Amino acid sequence: DRSGSLAHALSRVGWHVALLEGGYKAYRARVREALYEDAAGPLMANCVAVGGPTGSAKGKVLEALARAGAQTVDLERLANHRGSILGSEPDGSAQPSQKGFESALYDALAPLDPARPVFVELESAKIGRLDVPRPVFRRLAAAPVVEVKVPMAERVRWIRRGYAHFEDGGAGTDTLRRLLAFCVPTAGKAAVARWNDLVDVGDW
Repeated sequence: DRSGSLAHALSRVGWHVALLEGGYKAYRARVREALYEDAAGPLMANCVAVGGPTGSAKGKVLEALARAGAQTVDLERLANHRGSILGSEPDGSAQPSQKGFESALYDALAPLDPARPVFVELESAKIGRLDVPRPVFRRLAAAPVVEVKVPMAERVRWIRRGYAHFEDGGAGTDTLRRLLAFCVPTAGKAAVARWNDLVDVGDW
């Protein structure tokens, strides 16, 4: 068939090629069934949420858990976004498509042992412009939570280090102001104006 012929040709020129059993449509059906339709299935059945306020380095906690041999899933890494209104990656790299995110999530979850805990950072239902599949989000929201507690001063230092591109006094700071404007409906004009005043004087 065409897929097999193309795979053979690519392998001949040195590419590593794998064929999806049943083709792409069958693969997407498996992804949809696992993430959306099999709400009582094994994926994330033993989920533990890693929670805590912004700046508590929850992603680093996940990395440490993974190095120690624990099962982890980093939703923000899969979504290529830090999860807040300021969360786009500073290198300008785009988020994957919704289907790409779902495939990456399925591929991350499928090999895990459902009898062992899976540590996942506690997220909202959206990460940037991507939707966390509702059954996955419901399991995460209902999971026991390990809360990371970090002193405020350490949180501020961590946030400033991770978002240093907003302090450049140029394009980065202009982007910060543009993003803060989206907070007006929830925080109010007065609060956003005060934040911009603090930006003006470099009071981070």
